[in-house]
Amino acid sequence: MAAVALTFILLFALLVVGAVVLIVRLVRGAPRHAVAEPSCGSCGYAVQGLPTFTCPECGSDLREVGIRTSQEARPLSSFWRKVIWTLALVLPAVVTTLLLMVLLPVILPAPYLISDSRTFEPRSKEYEGITASVIGRSGDQVLLTSGTLTFTLETGDYPSTVLTIDLCSRAYRCNTQDGGSVASDDPVDLSAILRWMETVGINTSSEAVKIEAKELLQIPDVLMNNTRLYNYNTSHLRAVGASRSVQGLPSRVSAVLLLGSLLLWFVIWWLGLRRISRGRTRGASTV
Repeated sequence: MAAVALTFILLFALLVVGAVVLIVRLVRGAPRHAVAEPSCGSCGYAVQGLPTFTCPECGSDLREVGIRTSQEARPLSSFWRKVIWTLALVLPAVVTTLLLMVLLPVILPAPYLISDSRTFEPRSKEYEGITASVIGRSGDQVLLTSGTLTFTLETGDYPSTVLTIDLCSRAYRCNTQDGGSVASDDPVDLSAILRWMETVGINTSSEAVKIEAKELLQIPDVLMNNTRLYNYNTSHLRAVGASRSVQGLPSRVSAVLLLGSLLLWFVIWWLGLRRISRGRTRGASTV
């Protein structure tokens, strides 16, 4: 962000210097011509008394190029007016873009992708261990707004089995004993966790296993109040490992607003060029 801001500041400074130099040179270099009679603003041909608005010398439309009179400064050509308009418009456009880049992250903070996991060793010794992994979005790195929690159970005698829980709805999906899977839109409860454990031969009648299942059931509530899974401590599940990563995600709203601002300035610039191309030269007179 600092490098981008510095680039825009340097560009802004260069544009200011370039615009000032160009305008000074154009103003000083616009010579005044003393003419005896009205003449074409493009070629200087005398046009007094012409029956049409077309210069017989160069073919220009006098309503567009103008008619010069005595001691009148030669007006700037359409090309130079477009150059000045472009430079003058780029300056506020750059300032606006800089302000948006600085203020939008404060007003509309970008979401974060939270990846957190922790491995527990059971006190019951009925299985080798269980890993809780969460992937979710957070606006402030403290509270999750959405995400999924996955329990991976290792027994040593059976292939690992997985239970996935949606942190918002608490709907869940888990493996079955025949190798398939079952999904439910009902909120996960203690009986669902115990049935999942039974698929790998765990003795769920053990009071220690039931306590461990209750502690697992509390984890979704803990995560929705604090994204840091490693803060969770239990009496029957001993933490033996943890990992965590936080990744900032681009804000779609900020990107849309920034692109919208650039598009707005482009439209203003384009309309100004059209007006310069079609409009009459200031101070032009009629025949």
